[in-house]
Formats: sequence, C-alpha cells, structure tokens
Amino acid sequence: MFYVWLCMSVFGGIVLELAFGFEGLIVPVFASCSFYFLVLCGWRLSFPFLAVCGSLLDLAFGRHFPVQLFVLAALVPMSSGWRRHGDCVHWVLQAIPGFLVGLVSGSLTLLLVRFPGAVLDWGFVWRNVWLLFQFSIGGGLCFPVVSCVLDRLALRFDFPRYGSVQKVLG
Repeated sequence: MFYVWLCMSVFGGIVLELAFGFEGLIVPVFASCSFYFLVLCGWRLSFPFLAVCGSLLDLAFGRHFPVQLFVLAALVPMSSGWRRHGDCVHWVLQAIPGFLVGLVSGSLTLLLVRFPGAVLDWGFVWRNVWLLFQFSIGGGLCFPVVSCVLDRLALRFDFPRYGSVQKVLG
C-alpha cells in the first residue's frame, strides 16, 4: 500500500509541476516530492521509480535530454546528508532544503537545456539568473508545503513520515 501512496504522490507532483509550468510559473514540485521520498525511503527504494517518473516529466515538457535524471542524481547525496544532519521536524526549516532543491534543479535545467547552442550575451545571462532565482524561490516555498501535506497524508494512512526520519535513525 505504501508504494501506491508513493506512486500517487509523485504523479500528483508531476501533474502540479506541469500545471504550474503551463501557466508560466517555475515551481520544482517533482524535485520536491523526489527529495521528500529520497529522505524518507533512502535512494535504493525510491530512485528507480523516481527516475522513470522524471523521464516521463522530461518527455511531457518536450525535452530531448533527461534533465530529471541528473537532478535526481544530485539530490541523492543531498538527501542523505539532510537525512542524517538536517532538521526534518520543523516544517518552516524545510525551506532550506527546498531552496537548495530548487537551486540544483534550476542549475541543471539551465545548464543542460538552455546553454547548449546559446549565444552568451548580457540579456541571456540576466534571463537565466532570473530563472534560477525563480527556481530557488519556488523550491523554497514548495518543499515546506509538500513535506507538510505528505506528512499529514502519511499520518492518516499510518505510513512512515518524513518528520520522524531522524527518530528512526537514532
């Protein structure tokens, strides 16, 4: 039953990211959901499923390069560090990893999608700095909401929760 919840949560994140993206808003919802489950389950249980879903998201955005695989690969060590040394209890502090998730997702997206074949001028640099800022702020605002909502659902269904990860690790 836990894997059904994982599938539905990640699918919901993909749909929300697509909806925000089609409205012109940059909110890394899939990366936030991925970070949540990478911290909660560890990378061995969640990475294969997240990699498939990330590839589907790249296809939905019409990308020719699997950016989300590189984003997930960058989130794995970050999630391991946060799992051991971060604060998973206070939802306000989740803006810190959310900002970093947005920064990583935005940096890799811009580096792998926008930079190849681009003419570097000040307008291009300014637009990409602005996009990176939007990714970072979007992640900082999105991840506390994602962690709070998914933890409430996990509590309701009696699944492992993100907020209790460090209690389990000791």
